[in-house]
Amino acid sequence: MESRPGYFRRQFPFVSPTRVQQRIDSAVLSDTSIQDVPATVRILPTAQTNGGYKVDIVVDVVVDKMPDVSGLPRRMESICSN
Repeated sequence: MESRPGYFRRQFPFVSPTRVQQRIDSAVLSDTSIQDVPATVRILPTAQTNGGYKVDIVVDVVVDKMPDVSGLPRRMESICSN
């Protein structure tokens, strides 16, 4: 890690890991349908020969229903490295 004199990391309020897990559980286990993104999610479990299961998660996005963001600044991030 490198730092320069005069530069300090931003201080964030402490949130207990238990509270964070409760928020995640609440969102995942909710019956509420979120309409923020025009997409559907399908979960496809498939039995494997070794007795386990493979789970495919398919997200279908309706692109022509997405809001027009052409005038907004873009920011790209990757959550996996290839």
